[in-house]
Amino acid sequence: MTKSTPTFIQFSFYSIFFYFLLLVSHASNQLHHEDQVVLLKLLQYWQISYYGWSSANCTPADCSPPPDLITSINGSVTKLVLQHQGIALVPPFICDLKNLTVIDLGENNIYSELPKAFYNCSKLEYLNLSYNNLTGTVHNDIHCMARLRHLYLGYNNIYGKLPKGFYNCSKLKYLDLTGNYLYGTIHGDIHRMSRLGFLNLGDNCFSGNIPSSIGQLTELTTLQLFNCQFNSSFPLELGNLSNLEVLDLSDNTGITPTKFPSNFTHLKKLKSLRMSMTNLIGEIPYTIGEMTALEHLDLKKKHGLESTWKLTTFQRLNFTESDILSKLTENNVIGSGGSGRVYRVAINRSHDVIAVKRFWSNKKLEEELEREFFAEVRILSSIQHSNIVKLLCCISNDNSKLLVYEYLENHSLDQWLHGKSRASTVSDSVHHIILDWPKRLQIAVGVAQGLCYMHHACSPPIVHRGVKSSNILLDSEFNAKVTDFGLAKMMIMQGEQVTMSTVAGSFGYIAPEYAHTTRVNEKVDVFSFGVIPLELATGRKANHGGEHTSLAEWAWRHIQEGNPVVDALDEEVRENSYLEKMCCVFTLGIICTGTQPSTRPSMKEVLQVLLRCN
Repeated sequence: MTKSTPTFIQFSFYSIFFYFLLLVSHASNQLHHEDQVVLLKLLQYWQISYYGWSSANCTPADCSPPPDLITSINGSVTKLVLQHQGIALVPPFICDLKNLTVIDLGENNIYSELPKAFYNCSKLEYLNLSYNNLTGTVHNDIHCMARLRHLYLGYNNIYGKLPKGFYNCSKLKYLDLTGNYLYGTIHGDIHRMSRLGFLNLGDNCFSGNIPSSIGQLTELTTLQLFNCQFNSSFPLELGNLSNLEVLDLSDNTGITPTKFPSNFTHLKKLKSLRMSMTNLIGEIPYTIGEMTALEHLDLKKKHGLESTWKLTTFQRLNFTESDILSKLTENNVIGSGGSGRVYRVAINRSHDVIAVKRFWSNKKLEEELEREFFAEVRILSSIQHSNIVKLLCCISNDNSKLLVYEYLENHSLDQWLHGKSRASTVSDSVHHIILDWPKRLQIAVGVAQGLCYMHHACSPPIVHRGVKSSNILLDSEFNAKVTDFGLAKMMIMQGEQVTMSTVAGSFGYIAPEYAHTTRVNEKVDVFSFGVIPLELATGRKANHGGEHTSLAEWAWRHIQEGNPVVDALDEEVRENSYLEKMCCVFTLGIICTGTQPSTRPSMKEVLQVLLRCN
């Protein structure tokens, strides 16, 4: 069936878009003029957008960023929290905001050495640049940030030795350098950082001795030195850290074989002790039983099945591969699909839960599944967003491949909208639970945010190719997370078309140009996404309308025949107070599923409209 975009539908979309743009008011936030000018310059330099708010719409006289991003006190900007914004560079004028105390730019794409521009922030107390692409060494003059209390530089590409000047950061209380490529020894001068309460230098390449002077850091509650290359025994002075609650020395295989340090049992506040893979010998002292606060103890000599399984981590883990492999049983299966099974696995004493996807072992499918596995690993290990499912690690050997994700309690959107008795498959309740309209709209916004990030913040852009309601997972608060990136494709540049060897996807969600030409770009995802608002607004499945007719075609026909939009809406959530918003979302779905890719909006425009609908 072919269709053309009716003029009134185009008018409806742009009317909705323009109307809701006008509703957004940018009330003055009473900033001093100097801070207003610098803030606008900074936000436009970074092209910041957030829940529909955009720096592009700002002027010096009228720019009120959301309070989640910017905090001001007495007319001065004091706090910038700009995670997941695709920020690549830090401009030298950032500290023209002279009263900044907090800068949080974690989980961006900053690719440079630690910017010295921060040195000019004379009041800076908190700096988070973790999960970026920082390179280079730690500067010898880093102590110039004299008031700094919190420094988070974990999971970057920082390398080299820690310079002596680093140990002059005497006011630091929290220091996290985990997951970098730092090497050499940790100098004994570390005792000069006497206010440290949290110290994480793990997952680096430090060697030599663990300095005994760490035992003088008596305010420490957390000490993590895991997965390094230390090659001496553990200093007994660590037993002097009377306030210590977490101690992780695991995966230091070069440590001199030694007995369990007896004075570690003096750490009466210790809750977690990890010393696996550290060449411990002899008996475990009975006095460990006197450590009454201890909740987690790991003294294993080796990881289970380490000779056959390879573990690749993307986050800090509180489990091992053996914790997972032993629980991949039929009783723990929660779903299966074309590429494999998904298991719900409870780990550790706190009964934290993760999701494990095990790819099928099938020689006929081996090459295709291998592609899907590595596509998913490549994509998810390179991106971080609150509306994209978090990949924790992958585990593989010659015969099997596993992906381990965060677990989402409320399962998939498909189960809530179309499962047996709708929610009975995701709830212990026997009642007919309906996903109310506010939650449906929240879900639509979340999915749009995830896809918007993939299309507009990632470089190169990422096309999912498999957007559908069963690939939208929901957490305990019904926040949506896009999952299943096995079909995803990285573009070379935005708007580029790539020809695929085969068509992949599910009936009802596949864009017509993709089905006919196998060419894909971001507009393929826009079409697939457009079906989801139609599902949310109507309660119907994507294949509604018969064997050869999809929900998108049914919705278009409903409008073309002159039927009221209201008649198409889901009666179970169709309340008078929601009608305008439901019609807005339904209309957006119509526009997104237009036959011609050029008539479909971008995901950035889609997100703006949804936020106005909200």
